[in-house]
Amino acid sequence: WNITALTWFYCVLAFFVVFSIGVVYFEIMGCIVLIRRHPDFFNKQPSSLFSVFYKAFMVVQIQKLSGIKNHVFTAAYAKDMPSTEEFAREKDHERIKMHPYSRITTWRIFRPFFRVLGEDEQKRIYTIDDVREQTPLITAKTWRLEKMFCRNRNVRMVAIVGGPSAITSNQARSSFACTLLGNIMTLLLIAAFMVWLDASVTTILLLTALLVYLGFSTLRNSVEVFDTYRDVRKSRKKDDGEGDEAIYQVWETFRVSEATPLLCKAVFTAEVVLFFIVPAIALFMVGNYPIALLFLLVSIVNGTRHYVNCAAVLMELGSMDKLDEMYVRGGEDLEELKDEDFREKSRLSSIIGKISQGRRRDTWVAIFTTFIFLFFVIFLGAYALGSDDGNEVEPDLLEDFAYPGQDNIAYPTCRMNQGMAIPGSEDTSLSDYVMIAALAYVDPEFTDTWLGRWFGDGVAVDSSDLVTEFRESYDGPKSVVSFKLITFPAQADFAVVSVRGTNNGWDALADAQLWSAAFLMQLTRAFLPIGHIWTPILENLVDAMSILQTEQLQDVAFYQQTSAFVEWLKARGYKPHITGHSLGGGLAMITGAQTGIPAIGLSGPNAYISHKTFDPPVTKEALDTLTFNIVPDRDIVPMIDDLAQLYQRIKCRAPLNNPIDCHTSVRSLCEILYMCGTQGRPAPCWCATDYGYPEPESLVGRTFANACPASV
Repeated sequence: WNITALTWFYCVLAFFVVFSIGVVYFEIMGCIVLIRRHPDFFNKQPSSLFSVFYKAFMVVQIQKLSGIKNHVFTAAYAKDMPSTEEFAREKDHERIKMHPYSRITTWRIFRPFFRVLGEDEQKRIYTIDDVREQTPLITAKTWRLEKMFCRNRNVRMVAIVGGPSAITSNQARSSFACTLLGNIMTLLLIAAFMVWLDASVTTILLLTALLVYLGFSTLRNSVEVFDTYRDVRKSRKKDDGEGDEAIYQVWETFRVSEATPLLCKAVFTAEVVLFFIVPAIALFMVGNYPIALLFLLVSIVNGTRHYVNCAAVLMELGSMDKLDEMYVRGGEDLEELKDEDFREKSRLSSIIGKISQGRRRDTWVAIFTTFIFLFFVIFLGAYALGSDDGNEVEPDLLEDFAYPGQDNIAYPTCRMNQGMAIPGSEDTSLSDYVMIAALAYVDPEFTDTWLGRWFGDGVAVDSSDLVTEFRESYDGPKSVVSFKLITFPAQADFAVVSVRGTNNGWDALADAQLWSAAFLMQLTRAFLPIGHIWTPILENLVDAMSILQTEQLQDVAFYQQTSAFVEWLKARGYKPHITGHSLGGGLAMITGAQTGIPAIGLSGPNAYISHKTFDPPVTKEALDTLTFNIVPDRDIVPMIDDLAQLYQRIKCRAPLNNPIDCHTSVRSLCEILYMCGTQGRPAPCWCATDYGYPEPESLVGRTFANACPASV
């Protein structure tokens, strides 16, 4: 099945590549023909290819940079689509919209960069639907409530109000009521969701005001159409069924200012430098040649599509008529050639309407823009915040209080043995490893205090000197990964490495580098019908994607340093274990599988799909036998990548409106202590005071209120 699925996938990929090449070819060829037949080239000899490309570039830049106004109105007529002149004479609910940018382009101070157009010079810019002559037609048969509510209101629409196909009064009223109630319900739903998330009143009011502002245009549009409909119905009733038969909702865009060639060329230069030259040089300078070459290829193809843009030229011309006989080259059977010409035009129309432009393209652009925005927010946050040394918190632990554990069946892994026991006992509580994982976030100056309160004085020690010695001797690429080494004097060769989880922007970037491909494959599998059947090949696809990851990126991966540290410890006679929370848990499991030591992750991302992408790769057998992950309910991080065979699911008792709290290491510690019992370890105050667990039982008669003043 693996071979069959991979063969199918690569065949589909090859078909997609060929299809994409065909789409780009027809787009560019259509643009070249349209430019050659553009009015600016009329009565001239055929232009050179360079002048054609220059004109196409200017069309795109002028469209992008010039100021525009939107002319919106409704009108009723008793015949076919009226002409622009007829629309100009009879219209209702007329408004002119201009965005702030368009108004700025008309200011006198910007005259060197924009030419303000007079009323008779203002050029109409057509939509792709106008070019393709596709105007939504609403009749009694085509009317659908959800279709009316979700339609694009920034395009033309024709509603039939007379004749056998006329929409009924109930349909018109339902459309208006649905728009009104739909917007109100959407507003209430979002506001209720914000209340559920415990957002502040100010945040809720600001968001509500923004939504009202954004939805006002839609509501006003529906009111205007419904008002025109009522007027037409009254008129037809008065005239015994005679009169206007259609309502036209018109949205026309006109250019009010035109960018000068100087501005077009300046912006083009800035775009090329910022979005092409600088990234390409940076990628080559860091030695990331695979991604650099891929970037060059994709940039050249997309840059050509962007600046030699058939859709932009058609939006200038307003029609595909200039493509008539585009493919007719003469011959005996002229009619057959004209049929071929029609098919080619139809194909180009579909490409432009469904690929180059349209809702599908807008949706993907929005998705990619969101991802890029989030990446830059994380990246800038990494620079702004940098790395930190940990939280400066004094331990709030009670030695004279305990949780007895629950009478019902506890977690099977409450106690661990077979090499996992902390020195001094035959087995150890799972909570010991959870506590050590949480200590990675504590300031080094407080770590020994925490260890003394948890294990007892002198039982465990933060051997920061060994960590410092390793870092000074480590000759590999440096990273900002943070880890501690906990040693136990009673057994000199026993040690636990504690790796810190995501705590700043650099950690978040490490998460993205290591697990983004696996997460993408999981999303794809989730959206595909019977997607689970593709699970066996996901690791191959992720491995193929990792080809773009150069040796330099591999070297600075966080797990490289943690694995090197474990090997350094083993060479010095230690028998280390490793644990960590969140990113630290994922790194711990990778390191454990690479170095052959036991690893316990708390809320860590997994490595089953991405196991081939690490250097050196890890085997599924190592993940199944050496790694263990603690998975709280509703915690999204351990859902990344697929789980290996050894894991323990635990409850998350956080409120339903606060799933992020399920990822908190100390909450997970409280859950394990409450269900399994403290087993000789102290009970934390915060389990009852901060996370809603019952108060622990006193062992000496002291009240919990006296022991933990925060509970009062």
